[in-house]
Amino acid sequence: MTVFAADKLSDIAGLRRGVERSGQAVERRIGTSVASMAGHYRDSVAMIASLTPGSSFLSALGSELRRLEELSAAW
Repeated sequence: MTVFAADKLSDIAGLRRGVERSGQAVERRIGTSVASMAGHYRDSVAMIASLTPGSSFLSALGSELRRLEELSAAW
């Protein structure tokens, strides 16, 4: 679960950076919407929280996910 959490953190942060650099154009590159990916990540974070509530990654995952959602909501 730790590796999964670290991977999701990296994925969320990478997508957020892509949105910061390219805006909505990132959706063409990833082949889906940022909102769809954020939903997938939200589900992943919820699963991590339910299976490992003491995970040291939860705070960072929540923070990165909020930042990603704030950026995409601005469109």
